[in-house]
Amino acid sequence: MSPAAEFHSPNSLGFTDLVKAVFILVVVKVAVAALFAPYVGPDERTLSPEIILCSVLISNISTFCVSWYFLCCKYGVPFAEGFSFRKVSFRTVVMSLCIAALGVIVATVLLYFFGTGESKMSRITSTPGGFTAIAVLQVVVPFFEEIYYRGFIIAVIRQYVGNIGAVVVVTVWFGLVHVQQLLGDPVAIVVVTALGAAFTIQRYVTKSIVPSIVTHFTYNVTLLILALVGSEFAGGVRFP
Repeated sequence: MSPAAEFHSPNSLGFTDLVKAVFILVVVKVAVAALFAPYVGPDERTLSPEIILCSVLISNISTFCVSWYFLCCKYGVPFAEGFSFRKVSFRTVVMSLCIAALGVIVATVLLYFFGTGESKMSRITSTPGGFTAIAVLQVVVPFFEEIYYRGFIIAVIRQYVGNIGAVVVVTVWFGLVHVQQLLGDPVAIVVVTALGAAFTIQRYVTKSIVPSIVTHFTYNVTLLILALVGSEFAGGVRFP
């Protein structure tokens, strides 16, 4: 059976489900921004680790809950089935690790030689507290992002633009959402969008969300380790 034939969602998600989900998440983000606004200065370097962690975790947990409701709870679909947590072969896992390693090498080289280091993310990680907060999020966020983009969004979009179209839309969506935190470093934006394409293609080819989670998590953790122990080399490591 072809990937296109097996790549499907387990229910009849409507486009209104996606619209409602995105609306709820936008409201949550606005509410979180308003809540922490009094503690946010004009320079990201002044952000406390607590504010960074709380705001991002609230946003991501909300994303998880909303995606779970619309993809699974609303239609009585088991979690693993709804988000396509299908078992994959050992070979697929190894391939996912290799893709992550290749991504780290390419991203590090590109950002070291061509990155500006002027993005919001770079400014946050330039302080010890900001670096610690982002380091924690590097480990936690991949799961939530994969659940949302490669689990929920792609399951809705594919019904309207087809499988290949869904891969393109989710890739672009993933890249655009990261523009705000990477604005000022065009190379970082390109890197993140390319990574999003790799994760989404994995989801399409394997019919499972597991490989993209493995690759995303491994990429983030490897980049984090390089930044922690890379001494002079780590000076060029960014967190796109």
